[in-house]
Amino acid sequence: MSIESLSLQIIKHQQQLTEVAKRITVLESTPAAAVKQKGGGELYEDRVYNIVKSLHPSPFLVVLPKGKTSDNNSVDLPLQFCGMPLPIELKMKGAQMGGSSAHYDRATSTFTKLVKDLPDAELILSAAAVKIPALNAYIDAAKELEPSSEITGMPITLNKSTYTALGRRGLQAEAASEIEHPISFLSNFYNKKRIYYIQIEEHGFFSLGGNPFNFPIPELKGTFNLEFRIGPAGSGASSRRSAGYRIQGRLKGLNYSPFSLDDEDVCQALFDKDWRV
Repeated sequence: MSIESLSLQIIKHQQQLTEVAKRITVLESTPAAAVKQKGGGELYEDRVYNIVKSLHPSPFLVVLPKGKTSDNNSVDLPLQFCGMPLPIELKMKGAQMGGSSAHYDRATSTFTKLVKDLPDAELILSAAAVKIPALNAYIDAAKELEPSSEITGMPITLNKSTYTALGRRGLQAEAASEIEHPISFLSNFYNKKRIYYIQIEEHGFFSLGGNPFNFPIPELKGTFNLEFRIGPAGSGASSRRSAGYRIQGRLKGLNYSPFSLDDEDVCQALFDKDWRV
């Protein structure tokens, strides 16, 4: 390689390094809130909220300020209709309720939190309670196999051979098998929060265990499913592996409604009338 060619490559490399340094400077000076992107669920919530907010004025409808998305006590679509609160739950297509690894305390037999802050955290952990006996059996067996290890719950760190032994006993399959709740579980959960309506992308607008405003919509049908996974992480020569207890919630077998709140004309027609009279 000639000296001239080598010089050109050095100059090009220096230019690339300069460009990388500029990008790092920009990222370091950008507030974290500006870097964080909204998830699909939040974008759908914003879309429906803005559609309802943009409707022609109705004597029956008031669009209330939207709370923080990360606040589990907030409402996806806070409305007031005919002078009364009308909170509506919103879900994006796929009807995925969110997924995260859970922290579990064996001493108290309770799920303490999800690693990821999800709007549906309370619902998911409440539904996952049926797995507590199977999870306790898994953890207790791990303690028997590794009596000198400090095992308090989930996440858990064990030898690879211990995971294999638990799998052979069928304990991992039992703790990680999918469960199915009737849709009434979902309805009862939201009804306790005085939420009786849900909008699901590509499925439409439904009532949940009641229809106090008598909207001409069907009641939601289907199942509320939870998928579980105990996944040891890591690779290499180490014989120890850490594993979390991942939970994923989904709505399955849903029906369809002829009305959807992500359609401006439908919204206008629904909220321009008091359907109770």
